[in-house]
Amino acid sequence: MSLDRSAHPDGVGQRVSSLLARSWRLVRRSLLTSAGALIVGLVIVAALAAPQLATTDPIDQDLTVALKPPFWAADGSLQHPLGTDHLGRDVYSRVIWADGWTPSSCGSWTCTWRSR
Repeated sequence: MSLDRSAHPDGVGQRVSSLLARSWRLVRRSLLTSAGALIVGLVIVAALAAPQLATTDPIDQDLTVALKPPFWAADGSLQHPLGTDHLGRDVYSRVIWADGWTPSSCGSWTCTWRSR
C-alpha cells in the first residue's frame, strides 16, 4: 500500500510495509537467514513440546544408572539417549527442559541491556 503525498504530513510518498513483511522478504532472499529462522523455529517447537519430547523427569535421580554413556557408545541405551550425569539424571531430558528457559532468559537479558 503506498501513501499519497497529500495524505502524509511530511509529504513522503514511500511504500509502507509491516515488520513481518520485511522480515519474510529477508528470509526468502538469504539462505543463512532461512537457516537461522529454521533453527530458531525448531528451538521454539522443542521448548513448547518439552513434556512430550522428554524421556524422563529431568530432576529425578537414580544412582543405579549414574554416568551411563550415550546410546552410540558401547554400554549406552536408548532409555537415556545422551547418557546420565553423576547423579543419574537423564541428560537428554535436562537439555530439552532447559531449552524452554534459554530464550526467555536471553530475551530478558537483552531487554535489560537495551534499556541502559
